[in-house]
Amino acid sequence: DGYHLVCHSQGGLICRAITEMMDDHKIHTLVSLAGPQLGVWGKDFFNGIRIPIFENLTRDQIYRLAYLPEAQATLSVANMWNDPAHFSLYEEKNTFLPYINGEKEDAQRLKANFLKLQKAVFLVGSFNDTGYDGGIEPWQSGVWGYVDGSGKEVQMEHLSIFVNVSIRLHDEYHLITRNM
Repeated sequence: DGYHLVCHSQGGLICRAITEMMDDHKIHTLVSLAGPQLGVWGKDFFNGIRIPIFENLTRDQIYRLAYLPEAQATLSVANMWNDPAHFSLYEEKNTFLPYINGEKEDAQRLKANFLKLQKAVFLVGSFNDTGYDGGIEPWQSGVWGYVDGSGKEVQMEHLSIFVNVSIRLHDEYHLITRNM
C-alpha cells in the first residue's frame, strides 16, 4: 500500500511539496528528474520560457516582477524564483518555495513527512563549461546545491536550508548523491 512518484522538472518540486506537506501520505519512493528543489535563477532561464511579461528582461531585473503578488498568484515559475542577490525579497515575497524549504513552515514537520519515504532519488544531468542546456538553472538546484549572487556554486552543506533551518537530510540519511 503506497505510491512511487517519478516527477520531472517543476513536477519534481511539486511532488516533494506534496510529500512534505501531507502528514498522512503513503508515498514510498520519490524520484525527481531535474526538479529545481532550491528554485531557479539565472541569466538564461527565461530564454526558453515564452512569458511575454518576462521577455527582454535580464536576470537582474526579473526579481522585480517575479516577487510581485500578482506574479506569485498566477505564474508558477515566479514561485520557483530564488534570487540569491535579493534573498530578503525572496524570503518576504515568495509564496511557495520558502515554505516547502522549511524557511517559513514548521521544518520539523516537513522533515518528518519527508523521512517517511523509503527512498528518495534526485537526478540532474551533469553540467560542464559549455553553458546552459535549456533545463533548470542553476542546474545544481536539482541535487540540492545552488549558487551565490555572483553565480559561484555553493555546496548544499553551506546553504541556510541545511545549516540553519531545515531538513538536514544528508546528515541523517544518505539520500542525496551528487555526480559532478
